[in-house]
Amino acid sequence: MGELVTNANEKMSNLATQAHQLQVQRVDQARELVRLREEVRVLNQQTNEIESLRGEVYQVRSAMEDGANGQNSGRTANGTTPNSSRLQILEAYYWTPNKVIEVTKQLNDRVVGDRLEIIAGNDLSGDPEYGQVKTLTVLYKFDGVTMTNEVREGGLMVIPEE
Repeated sequence: MGELVTNANEKMSNLATQAHQLQVQRVDQARELVRLREEVRVLNQQTNEIESLRGEVYQVRSAMEDGANGQNSGRTANGTTPNSSRLQILEAYYWTPNKVIEVTKQLNDRVVGDRLEIIAGNDLSGDPEYGQVKTLTVLYKFDGVTMTNEVREGGLMVIPEE
C-alpha cells in the first residue's frame, strides 16, 4: 500500500511540474507575442514615414525641375503640356510589410485619357510575397495637385476618384 501511495505522489509531482512548465512556457510565448506586435507596429510606422518622405522628395524634385526648365514653358494653365493627360502617376508600389514592387510604369501605361481604373492584383508585376495580403499605393498628380490613393489586393482603384 505504501508503494502505491509513493507512486501516486510521484505521478502527482510530475504532473504538477509539467503544468508549471507549460504555464511558464505560455507566459514566455505571450511576452514574445507582445514584443513582436510592438516591433511590427514600429516597422509599419517607419514604412509610413518613408512613404511620406518619398512623396516630399518627389515634390521637391518636381519643383526643382520646374524651376530649371522654366515653369510655364509650353504648359497650359493647369500645368499640363498641350495634348497630354491631366493625370500623371508619380510613384506606385504593390507591397506587403516585407516586400515592395514598384509598378509606376505599369500604371502609367494603363492611364486612358485622364483616368485610371485598375484592380490591385498580382497581374501588375508579380506577387511580392506569396500568401500575404498586398496593398497598392499610388502617388499621382491630377490637374497639378499631388494626391495619394491606396487599395488592398483585389480592390478597384479609380483615379481621379469620382
